[in-house]
This record gives sequence, structure tokens and C-alpha cells, in this order.
Amino acid sequence: MIVLGINAFGQNPSAALVIDGKLRAFSHEERFNRLKSSHSLFPAQSLAWCLGSQNIKLEEVDKIAINWDCRKYPYRILSNMARAAARKLFQNQPRNSGQGDGMGGVINYINQYRPANYQSMIYAGLRESGFKGRLPELVYVNHHLSHAYQAYYQSGYQDALVLVADGHGEEACVSGYKVYKGEFTKILEYPVPYSLGWFYGGFTAYLGFHANRDEGKLMGLAAYGEESKDANPWLGHLDKILKVDKHEFELNPYFFKLGGNYHHPRFTDKLVKYITEIDPELVPIVLDERAQHHGKNINRYLLPKYMALAYAVQTRLEEALQAIVRRMTHETGLNKLCLAGGVFMNCKANYSISEMQEVKELFIHPAASDDGSALGAAYYVSRQLGDDPGDPLLHVQHGASYSLDTIRKALEISGIEYREMRDPAIETARLLAQGKFVGWFHGGAEMGARALGGRSIIACPNKEQVKDEINAKVKFRESWRPYCPSMTAEHADQFLVHAVNSPFMICADKAKPLLEEQAPATVHVDQTVRPQIVAESVLPLWHRLITETGKLTGVPVLLNTSFNVRGEPIVNSPFDAIRTFYSTGLDALVLEDFLVLKRGLKS
Repeated sequence: MIVLGINAFGQNPSAALVIDGKLRAFSHEERFNRLKSSHSLFPAQSLAWCLGSQNIKLEEVDKIAINWDCRKYPYRILSNMARAAARKLFQNQPRNSGQGDGMGGVINYINQYRPANYQSMIYAGLRESGFKGRLPELVYVNHHLSHAYQAYYQSGYQDALVLVADGHGEEACVSGYKVYKGEFTKILEYPVPYSLGWFYGGFTAYLGFHANRDEGKLMGLAAYGEESKDANPWLGHLDKILKVDKHEFELNPYFFKLGGNYHHPRFTDKLVKYITEIDPELVPIVLDERAQHHGKNINRYLLPKYMALAYAVQTRLEEALQAIVRRMTHETGLNKLCLAGGVFMNCKANYSISEMQEVKELFIHPAASDDGSALGAAYYVSRQLGDDPGDPLLHVQHGASYSLDTIRKALEISGIEYREMRDPAIETARLLAQGKFVGWFHGGAEMGARALGGRSIIACPNKEQVKDEINAKVKFRESWRPYCPSMTAEHADQFLVHAVNSPFMICADKAKPLLEEQAPATVHVDQTVRPQIVAESVLPLWHRLITETGKLTGVPVLLNTSFNVRGEPIVNSPFDAIRTFYSTGLDALVLEDFLVLKRGLKS
């Protein structure tokens, strides 16, 4: 059976094509239209590519799987909102200050997801994309169950636990499942509005970042509070907002929703009042706000007080997740765990779960956000149609790929000097050993937010200043943000404390002294790294590139970051790669077997 999974009109629109229960193609809309996140758009180009890559016409698709159960709109959703509002009255929460209620746009949101309206929007999107003939039936799948299916069926596990945490689904913000003999049983739920995603997103906005996009910046900033953690007052103060005990957490949602939101829609005036009563200087930060510190003009969030708050928020999120994992393992006796949902894009929180004695095996889906739930919805429908969706994930390069002829034509159209290489791994390794920054374009584009050898910017990480140079001249992003190492499986235990199977850069680890010494550009200030451990059997050319570079430099590790600049999606096509190459400080561009060098550079 052929099922097309769609994530549309929300965060990170995407499409996934599943045939006979197995993933055959996946892509994000942003990779084609070049609009970062492509929020609220229809995944027209990504679904067209998925179908075209397998020579399938839309009328041949048996079902279209939607990663939201629109049948629960509007009445079930409205009842949830009414219950939350009633709790507010009975709990004597303060009345709104007349500056909004923290639920801006909720009526439009509820109306959008009504089944009749949503079907009209999907079918209109398909028609406007040029599809004629029969349009397949839409099947609506519970959002958290979509996440659960994507994680479980790509984990390769049999009996296991699945934990989903994000902003919200139709009714729940956190859902826990036990999977026994292939049957999913919900064993845990935190309903709307008790959302860890809203908690973390609210503080992301408070610190002056974009919520739903820059949560990774909060995570990176939190590491700078590690050194002063023993004197951090916010580890105690956050109890009033998010309190954690051994097996559960208690969140006060009125700090983020259902209250006046004069400063930002992602947090309420109640949060501002609480924080500034403790420290009047800790006011909300607007985007790109600056401050003076020791005679320097810096981003305001780099003031020590804000870094302490970031550290406390990150720590409290980790504690909350550990508590519910502890509860799930205690109640079921199962010790294999799958994670999905946007909260689990937080690799530091994932690391805290991986360290738990209760968890023996851990699988975190690399496309944990809503983009990946398109795949989970497709798996769910495939199973309903009788297919076996067991589909262990070995690599993420399920996106667009391009033939040598197509790449050659792009180079010639662009009027660029290039040459064909006999051995891309060896020639690229030589450039890296010379200290060059290389754009690497090989095979299919990656599923998820990480570059893992398909669309990567790479460098030799043996000098700490390499990080600063790439931030300043190539990525054009904040100087304090870290980069990640890609290393071979054979060498991982030399560099990492745990060195568990980590092929997707979705779980942090602690660096051993050897990695700090030999690849300092990949180690963050708290001695954590977000590694990609590469198996030769899965990614042979990528593995060989790392190996050949190691032979020349003595360091079998690459600094690996996504092939894009700040504010843009990862490159998808050869033209994207060429444009990014010539607008940055990259020295060389490898497009499959072709090499392009900046003028004056010799290979």
C-alpha cells in the first residue's frame, strides 16, 4: 500500500512517502522554497518531490495520512480550554491586565483544524500544486500517536516505552505509551495546558530568542551557567513555575498561557512580575537587544544573570523528563525507551535521560519535531491497511539527491570552473588537513535538523579558533555557539565518556580529555559534545573521509555543521550549494565527484 504522510500549515511542513510500510522518501518544505521553517505553509514541493522520486502519481496513493486528528476540532478542544479557564477561576489566578490573554489566535487555530475546513485546505493545496484527477482520502491521526509511531517503528525495538513531549497535541502535551507485542497502550498523560514545550518556549522568548525555532540557543546558553550552578538562585525559584518530584512534575500554566501577555505571546505578565520581583534587572529581552558589561557591548542574554536563568530552566526541564521516565519504567518494568516530539530536539535533556540507570536502550528520533510526525502518521495508516511498518532507521539521507549530470549542468550554467575528482575522500581530506573550510554535498538531503554527511560544512577541529572563524566568516552566527564532531565508530570510545550508538547528533555526551586536546573546536564550555558516530557499513564514503583526514592530521574527527548560514534552511540542490558557497567564507565545495575552489586556491 502507498501512504503519503503530510505535516501541513503548522511548524516545519513536511511530507513522507511510505510504501508497504517502509519509508521511501522524506523532505521538508523549507528545503525547496528556501523559507526557514516555512511556518503555516502547505508542503507542496516536498510532497511532489517524494512522489516524483518514486515515480508515483498522486492518484496511485491509497491514503493521505494527516498528523493531527482534526475530528477533535472544535468541540473537544473547546472543552479542554473551558476546563483550563474554569481551573483558573477556582484557583484564584489573577485576572487579565487587559493586554491579551496569552491565547491569541486560538479561535482561528480551532477553525483551521475543523475536518471540513482542513480537508478543503489540503485539497486546495494539492490542486494549486498542479495535481489533477482523483484525490486520495484523508485519514486523521492523533498527533502524539503520530510521534509515537515514528519513534517506535524506526527504533528496531520490540517491547518498549515511548515518550512524547512537545508544545501540545489535540488534548495532551505529554503522552507516555507502553508497546507490548505491537500494541500501544497509553500509560501517562499531561493534558493541555500543562506543557513542557510551552515552559521551555516561553523562556526562549523571555531571553530574546525566537520561540519554536531558537530553543537550541537557550540550551547552548545554559551551559555557560554550569560553572556557577551552586550559587544559582533560580534552581529554587523555579519551583513556583515547574515543580518536580521523583515520578511527576507540576507545572503552573498561567505563567505562559491564559493571562495578560503585554510583553510576548509566549509568556504572560504573571511570569514577568514573578521574575522581576525577585530581580528587577531581569526583564524580558527583545530580539538583538544589547547591554554593556565590563566595558563591552554584548547581547543582553550574555549577562551572567540571564545565563543563570537559562541554566536553571534547562536543568528543570531535564529533571521533569527524568521524573516521568522514572515513573514509566517503574510502572512497567520495561527499560527500552523511544523519544519523539519537539522537546526531544534538546540533546542535553536527552543525555540526562540516557544516563538514567532505569534506561538500558534509548532511541531518539532525529526528526523529533512536527516534521517527523508526518512519517509517524503514514506508519499508522500503513498498519491500519495491513502493512508491517517495522522500519529501523540506519541513516537520515531520505531527501532529494541529484545525478552527476544534473550537478555538472548546474556548474556549467553558473559559469564556474570545476574539475572531477578521482577520489573525493582523499582529495577532500587533503584540503581539510590544510585548514580549509569545505562545503560537502553528497547523496540525499537529511531528514531532520542535523547535517550528517549529506549537506555539511566541515573543517579540521584541531584548533579552538576554528569555531570562531566559522561562526564569523561562514555561518554568520553568534560567537558563543558550539559545533559538533563527527567521528568513526572505531574511535568513539577514545573521545567520548559513554560512546553509545549515536548516529544522529540528537544526544549529547561528555568529552574525554583527548577530544578536548585534539578537537577543541567541537567541545562546549561544559565539556559536552553532540556527536555523530559513523559506522562504515552505513555511510561508507563519509566514514572514509573522516578516516583519511585522520591519517593526515592525527585527529579522526571532523567539525561538522549544517550547510547553511544563519536564518536560512540547509541547502537542498546544487544551485543552493553554489549560492551559499560564494556568499560565505568557504574555501572549497565538493558536489559529489566535482570540486570547486575559490579563486587563488590550489588543490
